Amino acid sequence: SLYEGVAKRNVLKGKYKDALTANTQVLSFRKSLSDLPGIGRAYEAIAETSFKMGYYAEALDNCIKAEAIQSQLATAQNIDYAST
Repeated sequence: SLYEGVAKRNVLKGKYKDALTANTQVLSFRKSLSDLPGIGRAYEAIAETSFKMGYYAEALDNCIKAEAIQSQLATAQNIDYAST
């Protein structure tokens, strides 16, 4: 989506606050579509940006959310990522 591109550009420019805002908008958009893979990627992007900003607890929280979605998707596809 447009916001994903904006977020990536802002990360490259070191504008992490703007990137976090854009990634949050991506998350809202993906949730409105019930797009689980997109929601997972948005949580990962938020985690990465949060980590770069020094918001470690928020980064960890979003990593956990992304992992939960990955597990849900893997279960739906009958894939065991833990054993790979």
